[in-house]
Amino acid sequence: LNQFKILYTAIKSCKTPIIGAINGVAAGSGFQLALLTDVRVSHKTAKFGQVEINSGIVSVIGPWIIEKVLGYSNSVELCLTGSLVKGKIAKEKGIVHHITNKNNVMKKSMQIAKELAAKPDMAMRLTKKRLFEIFKKDMKKTFEIAVKYHKKSFSSGEPQKVTKKFLKK
Repeated sequence: LNQFKILYTAIKSCKTPIIGAINGVAAGSGFQLALLTDVRVSHKTAKFGQVEINSGIVSVIGPWIIEKVLGYSNSVELCLTGSLVKGKIAKEKGIVHHITNKNNVMKKSMQIAKELAAKPDMAMRLTKKRLFEIFKKDMKKTFEIAVKYHKKSFSSGEPQKVTKKFLKK
């Protein structure tokens, strides 16, 4: 979990905006990673979701990130159902900001990056710094809780049972 904390902190504390160009499936930790980006671009068939519950794994950091980015109600739904959403629904929930065709995701992402790069530098850096200050509230405690909950989750044997069942297919 410490590597996730380092990565997530690096993304959120970056002085320049990070554009997420999502062109496939962003599930579990990949979903969390996508939500950490500042502006997200995707297409109508890309899929997004917090799927840990389907594997018998407790989701601790995911709900915290989802709640911060998408709100409590979306956090509850996405974490408890483990479902994947795409296209119009992903945009309505705020998972993505821009939907374009599959072949245009990177081009649209670069266009947004250039627009943001043209903004005044000091204002951008200070705004990004303030946004991180808001985001990181409770981050340390969330990661500490994640360690405890993951130990309980894995010691229950559920993740192992689900994985074994999946591998038998």
